[in-house]
Amino acid sequence: MASVPDFDSLTLDPKGPVGNAWGLFPRNDIGMLNLLTPENIRQAASEEIRTGVRISLDLALDRLNHPSYGRKPFTREMVNKAPRIVNDDILMFNTQTKAYNNLSNEEEAALAQRPSPDFSGVENGESTLRWLWENQFAAIASDSPSFEPSPLVREDSPANTTLHQWCLAGWGMPIGEYFDLEELAEYCRVNGRWSFFLSSVPLKVSEFELS
Repeated sequence: MASVPDFDSLTLDPKGPVGNAWGLFPRNDIGMLNLLTPENIRQAASEEIRTGVRISLDLALDRLNHPSYGRKPFTREMVNKAPRIVNDDILMFNTQTKAYNNLSNEEEAALAQRPSPDFSGVENGESTLRWLWENQFAAIASDSPSFEPSPLVREDSPANTTLHQWCLAGWGMPIGEYFDLEELAEYCRVNGRWSFFLSSVPLKVSEFELS
């Protein structure tokens, strides 16, 4: 695998967006996930899998009744296949829709209807981008709706420094949102341990073209 250039050497492909790393890795289609080599995975497993304790970071698909950003809520339909004794489940959900635990139904509805939802998140800008790149993260995630603050672009924001633009389009670094970190945070606090082995499986969908 090619060595990772320093942050100041980006943009690699002049035809791509600012700061991109296109063409750096053997498999350009998976971006920074190329960093998850068999050697790195084996080392992480040997160092981090110690107790066998498993903690799920998934929130229930049906938890959020009033999704923000105009997204449709989760729906489930059970289809009876009579005369056979079998049913099929049809699940419809937005892959970026999750939940808040402490809001009432009315508060969730009001929050979702705001014209420009404001959420806290990881600060965007060059210093954060530089830190992410130089630490060679394969993927990033948080428990917030958009990872970085929302709205992503503000009047005082430097141009072309949103994390979504650089990480997703430029680097192929997946961004996880609405991770349920409460149980994990408590476990880490009690045990004084802040690193662990994380296994994540994305939805596998064939390539498609936007319409």
